[in-house]
Amino acid sequence: MAQLATTTLRSQFRRIDPASSSIILVEGSKRILPTFAESLAKRATRRLEKLGVEVLTGVKVEAVDEKGVVANGRRIASATVLWTAGVAASPIVKLLGRETDRAGRVSVGPGLDVPGVPDVFVVGDASSVVSDGRPVPGVAQAAIQQGRYVGRLIARQLKGRKPGRPFRYRDKGNMAVVGRNFAILESGRLRTSGFLTWLVWVCAARHVASPGAEPVAGADAVVLVVFHRPARRAIDPRASRSSLRTTLTLPIRGICRAAPKAYVAS
Repeated sequence: MAQLATTTLRSQFRRIDPASSSIILVEGSKRILPTFAESLAKRATRRLEKLGVEVLTGVKVEAVDEKGVVANGRRIASATVLWTAGVAASPIVKLLGRETDRAGRVSVGPGLDVPGVPDVFVVGDASSVVSDGRPVPGVAQAAIQQGRYVGRLIARQLKGRKPGRPFRYRDKGNMAVVGRNFAILESGRLRTSGFLTWLVWVCAARHVASPGAEPVAGADAVVLVVFHRPARRAIDPRASRSSLRTTLTLPIRGICRAAPKAYVAS
């Protein structure tokens, strides 16, 4: 959001300056990104502050209304409030009649099955799973592994075979993007941050989205993201829709979308 205001939208309005907006990040924990190592969290904080974001840690939001929020007794005036404090499980899991945690997740067995409810499995954000004595995080890689495990388990049951081994989560590492051209990575003892780490994230994200993509197409995607700059638009409220012209570039090899190039008000 900070880069959107200071870079993408900065020269696109005649009467307002998006760069004059202020962005405040309120975190109830002692630091942001508590699932990452403290050193990486500090780097991410410094990066956010460099982008102009005010980071408030150890501050809990007490109320949200049309005027902003109240956090630790302090009124923070804002016309726009984005709430990203986690997700809740689908209410459909309550139909199982089993106890759920604060997030509405159902506790499942080692085979991701619901105790006392035969032939029912729960995966992803709707399940509370323990692997190797530790709770499985609610991230995409965990949900993918759970889905594959249950798929193979059901296939074995249909063939009359034994269930096999209990589910075991394999942590492949965590990544977080902090603005353009900056990311942090933690995988075992490996902890990195910066531009090169961001390139790793770009390639990893493309591989997850399109596992069968050609290597050349993936390279094109990286080049497009690194060197593409946002289009410049001069937006005049007096201009009518009919007077706006849109020019689209052809998609680069391997990119399945056309990127807006310019919007001109005549």
